[in-house]
Amino acid sequence: MILTGGKQVTIYDPTMARIEDVGSNFYISEAQAGKVSRAEAAIGQLKELNPYMDVNVLKEPISNDVLKRYSLVFVTELILPWAEMVKMNEFCRSQPQPIGFILSLTLGLYGNTFVDFGPKFVVKDTTGESTNSYIVVFVSKENPGVVRVHEDKKHAFNEGDWVKFREIEGMTELNDAKPVQIKVVDKHSFSICDTSQFKDYVKGGIVENVKMPVELHFKSLAQSLEQPLKSKDDCLINSDLRVIGRAEQLHIGFCAILKYYEKHNALPELNNKAQAEEVVKLAQEINKANEAKDGFHVNEKEFDAEVVRNMALYSRAEITSMCSFFGGVAAQEGFKCVGKYTPLQQWLHYDCFESLPPGKEVNRKPMNSRYDDLISIYGQEVLEKLQNLKLLMVGAGALGCELMKAFALLGVTTKGGHLTLTDNDNIELSNLSRQFLFRQKDIGQSKSKTASNVAIKSNPKFNVKAMTEFVAPSTEHIFTEDFWEGLDMIIGAVDNVKARMYMDAKCVWHSKPLIDAGTLGTKANTQVVLPKITQSYSDSMDPEEETFPMCTIRNFPNLIEHTIEWGRSQFEGYFNETPRNAADYVKSPETFLKRTGQGTTITGLIQVLKDILELLRLKKVNSFDACVKFAREKFQENFYTTIAQLLHTFPPDYKDEHGVPFWTGPKRAPVIIEFNPKDKLHALYVQACAIICAGVLKVPIAKEQKSEDYILKVASGVHIPKFEPKKIEIALEENKLEEKLLGNEEEELTKLKEELKTVSKGFKESDFDPTDFEKDDETNFHVDYVHAAANLRARNYKIAECDKLKTRGVAGRIIPAIATATAMIVGCLCNEIIKVAQKFEKIDDYKAAFVNLAIPMFIFSEPPPAVEIKSKEFDPIMAGPVKAIPEGHTKWEKIEVKGPMTINQLEAMLKEKYKVSISMVLCGELTLYMDGMSPKERKTKKIEDVLEEVSKSKMEPTVKTLRVDVMAETLDDGTAVTMPAIKYLSLIHISEPTRPY
Repeated sequence: MILTGGKQVTIYDPTMARIEDVGSNFYISEAQAGKVSRAEAAIGQLKELNPYMDVNVLKEPISNDVLKRYSLVFVTELILPWAEMVKMNEFCRSQPQPIGFILSLTLGLYGNTFVDFGPKFVVKDTTGESTNSYIVVFVSKENPGVVRVHEDKKHAFNEGDWVKFREIEGMTELNDAKPVQIKVVDKHSFSICDTSQFKDYVKGGIVENVKMPVELHFKSLAQSLEQPLKSKDDCLINSDLRVIGRAEQLHIGFCAILKYYEKHNALPELNNKAQAEEVVKLAQEINKANEAKDGFHVNEKEFDAEVVRNMALYSRAEITSMCSFFGGVAAQEGFKCVGKYTPLQQWLHYDCFESLPPGKEVNRKPMNSRYDDLISIYGQEVLEKLQNLKLLMVGAGALGCELMKAFALLGVTTKGGHLTLTDNDNIELSNLSRQFLFRQKDIGQSKSKTASNVAIKSNPKFNVKAMTEFVAPSTEHIFTEDFWEGLDMIIGAVDNVKARMYMDAKCVWHSKPLIDAGTLGTKANTQVVLPKITQSYSDSMDPEEETFPMCTIRNFPNLIEHTIEWGRSQFEGYFNETPRNAADYVKSPETFLKRTGQGTTITGLIQVLKDILELLRLKKVNSFDACVKFAREKFQENFYTTIAQLLHTFPPDYKDEHGVPFWTGPKRAPVIIEFNPKDKLHALYVQACAIICAGVLKVPIAKEQKSEDYILKVASGVHIPKFEPKKIEIALEENKLEEKLLGNEEEELTKLKEELKTVSKGFKESDFDPTDFEKDDETNFHVDYVHAAANLRARNYKIAECDKLKTRGVAGRIIPAIATATAMIVGCLCNEIIKVAQKFEKIDDYKAAFVNLAIPMFIFSEPPPAVEIKSKEFDPIMAGPVKAIPEGHTKWEKIEVKGPMTINQLEAMLKEKYKVSISMVLCGELTLYMDGMSPKERKTKKIEDVLEEVSKSKMEPTVKTLRVDVMAETLDDGTAVTMPAIKYLSLIHISEPTRPY
């Protein structure tokens, strides 16, 4: 709540800090235990999270007058009598403007969240998703009317959504109509209202879904505790698909714990079996009494006493995994008080009892340590396993920081274990709102090193090594095979598919567990990858990010995202690629021309050289006024001349050879923009362009020259030639991206080379300073430039403009991460890590999580099992039958072979053991041997020697194994074969000169 921002957060907790609290609260130290309250212990570091928010401790008792000061009340501990909490809730909901009330408790491996926003609450945006707009191509004239959208994009509308129209030609009644509700017909069509009396549809139009308000009604805490369902046919959120009905069991159990709490003014003692049995008895009595009056109850035959017993045995303990999960859930529910996202209705119950160690012999005796709560649940044996883990974690961003906190609290690697944390990124301003280990002073510092230092400060015994290297093929000399073999587990906390794929491949090769998580705004998921048990990440990998065709971005945008991408592309061209090319050219013209000429067409090379020539001439003048002139000319070129040329080539009424209008569907006819110095967006474009250009050319700028008035005065005096259309070929398709003048290109290229030779004299490489796009520096004008360019482009094409926040997100490639979803999913992740540390082997012991806090939706299910590779009667790639040897093997299985071994010896081994003959031997992307193509003598050479011969490089001394794949056929009937990869132990030296295998 503090990280995300607001006016004030007040904390009330007079409970004296205990040594056990150090294991669940990152901001309480061992030195504070027994000396100050929990609130006083944590307040100092909480204040540091957001210096713009008033964070304070409430020292007076909670009264109605105190409650009136706030718009939202959280209860996260049972530190007051239950009756007082019920009264607090009643008071909050009775106010003219109800005070939001959220109860969220963690009781051992069980927890819950309850939400009450008053008798009547309006949700303005139920999902928080961006609205979707589509191009209309037809609207029928009937009842109901059917709308068809352009075939290039399927609509994502759902049954019952509301939509509005704009820019419809002909059936203009739709443009003025209020939002209408739809029924989905198919992926490109939906029905709306009665259009039979409207004018005929002619062409064009945009349809967009509309957020409609939804009214919700909340019960009080007392009412909802007794009857948590809206109706008898309803059910609680059943998050765990493995145990249907668990939420109802947990609710009855929680009611019993509250009865015990009211009776004894305390929760049951840890691991006190007699007190736990009393809670079980209370639960049974509550359930029977509710059933007798036809109230909320669980079927007596389905009542699970063990669930309630576990709730009671560990209810006094707090463990960071559950605190993290429910802290994230409750905080996100708190943000919903403003009407964005759908609140819980009204309970969420969740447990992780499946992570308890199996068997009875568990030493849960406290050690008077920070880990006592963990010990009371899992025992000293599990604590020791956590302390001795050898881990690699890739990524120290939002997920990585939250995991570092959790590891320090859980005691991970604090005895004989170690954690290697690597992240090549540095801390940026935008990280501070979602990565709570970082502060303003850390901006520019290494993420991994900063996160490690902060975590070690919290737990000095935390053994972590911070690195800044990529985990990739290029660093296999650092992350060697011995390194991977020495790990117990790999944690994925990265935000890109390529890195995940590489880690996944390494985990499969070395048979190591991979625990992975990802977030996208309010959405989050976890994946547990277990050797020989589950699928690997690459079997069901995340989809690639959506990209837009370049021809659309260049000439035919129809979404604001198109124009932002175009603005970012312009930035890269003007301020990064061209100055970099200019520096390379003046360093060595011949080398540059040779290299560039090989990688592009003549048309592309001409444009590159023109851009370099323009920059060199600008640098020759070396004045800020010349940079302003450049900016004004770019405005004219981008928003007037190019558009005028496009309209000259394809006028608004242009039709193709089939008589079909050119400007229809996704192609929107643009309009030119005349420069107006009084228009703030025009001024911002010229100002940003000029200042960035001066930085690239190392041109000094006087203080008064940076002002908007000065820049506009210079820009207004720039002579702009009258537009004269040219004969030009414009790209209409993705495979024809270049726009070129029709003429003699060879002659133009020769002339350009001569001019460059003359103009470039006297320049050196250091005269140019290419700049990378930096989204977090408010003074560098980078986002300003892209924002102005994108919105001016949007005006050209009559696209709705966006705010700077949207520009920053799209142009900065920001993958949205919020602290609430991050904390919640790391709680799930930690529970799975504890299971892996215990080496659980049954697939149904594990949970894969899929959560969207906005809706809210919680789905937990067992991970998908490893994919079995089986024989096929017909394989489309091989165009015939394929035999799996062995039948039903998985990607986790390997054929281990000890070297040194020749290809002949490998073939002999495979013939004898698997009854196959080989026709091709591969190592990665290299073909070591192919029948009929490779020299026969290669088969007599050691596999290592053949690899060095083919790759033309020596094997690294750190390489201990090679992945060898073969194409093979059965000996009896020549059927194509699919087999596990061969794990060739390449550097095992054997005294005998040869051996079969």
